[in-house]
Amino acid sequence: MKRKPVSLLMICLLSMTVQAVNVQELFLNMPASLLPTLPKAARQDLVDFYTNNRVAAMPAAFNNQMVLKNLTNDYLLLQTTPSSTIQLKLLPLNDTATVIAVIHTAQGPLEDSRLLFYGLDWKPLDRFYQPVLKPHSFLKSTDESLIARFDTVCNRLFVRLTFEAGTTTLLAEHALKTDLTEDILQAYDGMIEDAIRLHWTGDGFER
Repeated sequence: MKRKPVSLLMICLLSMTVQAVNVQELFLNMPASLLPTLPKAARQDLVDFYTNNRVAAMPAAFNNQMVLKNLTNDYLLLQTTPSSTIQLKLLPLNDTATVIAVIHTAQGPLEDSRLLFYGLDWKPLDRFYQPVLKPHSFLKSTDESLIARFDTVCNRLFVRLTFEAGTTTLLAEHALKTDLTEDILQAYDGMIEDAIRLHWTGDGFER
């Protein structure tokens, strides 16, 4: 019976430690290999500018700017070039564990995203499943032949992933309506969803 208060104290301390983790600290301690063009001192300046309601921009290579667009306890959006961004998001695994989701998005000219997972020590994690998206993921139909035909005519798929504000939900938006010909779009008129939502399960994202 005397050991219970100690156990409870340890649980409380662990909980406090987990809650103390925030995206700002992780961003500042992000390995240079993952963000080589923005040293830690420049990252600190960006955070300071943002928290003081100033324009959070720093010079970058090729006359570009890096702009800190959004920063909360569990989310960060950094514009790395005029055509690319990085998102950092803390995702819960359980009551005492957290994982970092990193989304790289580039526009060339259509936007496409890449999702990666890391531990709080910034070591890569590969045990979380990635959302498997195909053109028919955005098609409102259960007709198998129609689905197969749609995947055939759409020979490539560009998807932008964005975390919805204040949630662990990913919004997946495609570029099919820009990439496909007008004839194909007319054949599937009213059947193509502009975006779908992917929900965090603790093991990955699923629809």
